[in-house]
Amino acid sequence: MHFPASYRIFCIDGCISYNYYEKDYLPLKSGGTKNLDLITNGLEAPSYRSGYALGKFSAKLIDGSFPSYVDLLKAAAATDPMRVVDGEVDNVWAPAKTPMTVR
Repeated sequence: MHFPASYRIFCIDGCISYNYYEKDYLPLKSGGTKNLDLITNGLEAPSYRSGYALGKFSAKLIDGSFPSYVDLLKAAAATDPMRVVDGEVDNVWAPAKTPMTVR
């Protein structure tokens, strides 16, 4: 997998994805958790609600309000209320310094 050098957020809405993806993706990213935050599930995620939850998450992420992770996780709670964010502790990204662009 090729990761660009810029900061990224990965949201993996899968069944108990915390157990599988954290240890696999973070070592692949240059700068590790300084450049990559993973949002993963602690519980099984019902697939019939995934589109709705990820739609709410995506809409909140790009609505221009620069939401906190708490706000993003609440928006996507339809599939897992125990979702976690890994990598945010040493996150140096700040919207005032580096504006977000959506492509």
